[in-house]
Order: sequence, then structure tokens, then C-alpha cells
Amino acid sequence: MSYNHGNAWENFFPNPFEGITGSIAKNTVVLRIADSNLINGSYYLNTPNFKDYEQNIQELIEKTAKEEGILRENILCAGSSRGGMGALYHGLLGNYALVSMDPVVDRSPWLQSADVQLMFDCIPVSFVDKLNQLLEKTNLSTEKIQVITSPQVLITYPFIIQLKTWKLALKTYRMKLTDEQFDYQPYGGKMHGDFVNRNIPLLLMKINEFLYGCDSIENTIDEKTL
Repeated sequence: MSYNHGNAWENFFPNPFEGITGSIAKNTVVLRIADSNLINGSYYLNTPNFKDYEQNIQELIEKTAKEEGILRENILCAGSSRGGMGALYHGLLGNYALVSMDPVVDRSPWLQSADVQLMFDCIPVSFVDKLNQLLEKTNLSTEKIQVITSPQVLITYPFIIQLKTWKLALKTYRMKLTDEQFDYQPYGGKMHGDFVNRNIPLLLMKINEFLYGCDSIENTIDEKTL
């Protein structure tokens, strides 16, 4: 998933989960939220130019849930990479269950590569403190906060484990790799991308585990069975 495409549509509306509705439980309402702040997004965080960005996102989720008649406990925030950061942050902020695939919780590796994301100092370099504050306050059980990562992904893993991991369900996996896959990019972005793309089925599985555990899904199945 690339957020550095020359086309603005590709930057703001990447679609690694095209056709997701065909891979998850039926009658699921899918709300896609674009990180459309600044030139290239802001990790779904407030910035000096958009001080209520986070509030707008939370209100959008609440508005959609109300319109569709969805209970708070049946809402799941899910995403990968920067979208994983968005799912993690806004899931904790709104007290929603979440599944986050290799979230970028510190952007220093990208800053070391000439700030290719063009975010400058509009947002913090590290989001670990903000996330830990939310983890400390959350009422969610650890199983409702699922983070998937790999110790092989050196641009994300060392920062992810700085989170209060005892407050979340941290799932770590390893990939089978060839030698040339290790040094594709100076800051290791290829490894991160490979891990995310290879494990989309795993993310979908986690989403479905949550959905089939919801009362609304169970009631629908029971009614059809009867």
C-alpha cells in the first residue's frame, strides 16, 4: 500500500481491500475513512490547520452507526500501516474494538528518508506516548485491542513494542524471505509492505472472528436457521 503515489486519488484512497465485502460476514456496513489531511495525510491526527480532524472522524463513525442502527460494541476499527495507526488510535479514542496490522506508531524511519511523506513538524514524530495514554484509560479488554506485527519489520516493530503491550493482544508472525528482500529500500519499507500485503487474509480472518461474535450476526444466523 503506497501513500506516495503521484496521483492524489491513489494517495488518499488506496484500496488494498478491494472487494472486502465479499470476504467478510454478510450485511456488514463498511465505512472507509481516507486520511485526507495535509498534502499526504496526517495519520488521522489533528494538525494546526485542522484542529478538530480527530473529532470529525469520531463523529463520522458515530453518525454512520446511528444511521445504520449499529451498537457500539458491534463496531470494529481495522487497518494496516498508516491505516493501522488510524484504527489503533481511533479505536482507543472511541472505545471501539480494533484490529491493527503493523501500525506505524513512529515515523522517524520515514523522516530519515528525506521525509517522503511531507508531514514536516505538523504532527509528532512518535505517537507512542499518545497511544499509551489512551491504552492506560481504555475500558476495552485486551482481546478487543489486537495488533499484528513481525520482529522482521524493523521500521515498525521496535516502536510497537514500546506500547503498553500488557494492555493489548500483540500477535507476532515471521515471514519466509529471500536474501534480496532485506535491502530493497534504505529504511526497510519493502519489508513492511510485504508483511502487510502477505497477511491481508490474516487481517480478514480477525475481522470475521469479531463479526461472527457480534450479537447482531448471531441473531441473523439463528433466525435463518429457524
